[in-house]
Amino acid sequence: MKDDKEQWIEDVFDSLKGSKRAKPNDDLFARIETEIESPDTKAIPLRQLRMIAAAAIVLLILNIGALLQYTQSQKSNYENQVTESSHQTSLISDYKLYE
Repeated sequence: MKDDKEQWIEDVFDSLKGSKRAKPNDDLFARIETEIESPDTKAIPLRQLRMIAAAAIVLLILNIGALLQYTQSQKSNYENQVTESSHQTSLISDYKLYE
């Protein structure tokens, strides 16, 4: 089995003896240099960046306000439920059912 594998390797190397070395195009290096030097990135103007930042700040403030309003309404709902349940308990304790 080892002889078959070694023979296969030798056959592969023998098949490469007549082939030529790969050679790139003459202008390939020049094309690579021009690609590197030409920037493909698009610069965002400072004015547009300021507008984006302002919009993000406005959205953040609106979200914080909505969150505060929601938590405040939940707190008042909870307090209303607690006071209602305390009134219900006082009504039940006023009835003397088992005396």
